Amino acid sequence: MPAPEAIQTVELVWEQRIASDMMLTAALFNIDVDNVIRQDFEDGTAFGYKNAGELRSNGIELQCDYRRGNGIWSYINYSWQHATENGQRMPNSPEHLAKAGISTPTSRPLQGAIELLYGSARKTIGGAETANGLIANMNLTAAITKRLSLGVTIRNLFNTPYATPGGPEHLQDTIPQDGRTFVVRLIAKGR
Repeated sequence: MPAPEAIQTVELVWEQRIASDMMLTAALFNIDVDNVIRQDFEDGTAFGYKNAGELRSNGIELQCDYRRGNGIWSYINYSWQHATENGQRMPNSPEHLAKAGISTPTSRPLQGAIELLYGSARKTIGGAETANGLIANMNLTAAITKRLSLGVTIRNLFNTPYATPGGPEHLQDTIPQDGRTFVVRLIAKGR
């Protein structure tokens, strides 16, 4: 039976409204985990659980939100983290992440939003690295009646090929992700 994990988290957050329609947020964080519990894989099958050492992660996150008087909202977010497991760079943990997006007001009959997501390379369990990735997603919603609307979401708008690291339970070192995906929704509101 493994010993319990011990987690210590420290986070310092600063928020500042720099104009009536703009907010800046900055956060510093540090996470220490001792006695990390992991599945014990023997010959590729889950054998049980064991304590596998320690995790350390520290970093910074910055965000700027801008909400106009007419309801249009936009944001940009960046985070950097340095994550290690037993002193080595942690698998499946990108150092840089960024997001940006813009959205029209949800109260309008026609509403739209687009967001961009960026992630830097991630180390795989096999020691390789995935490629950096930039993905775009789009959402459109149109009111048909007061209580009925139609929504269309396009994930990975530009059909960007990318992969994420596999885990110890996977045969592949990296797992290719879906290309462009369409989701159509019919939304009915109650009274």
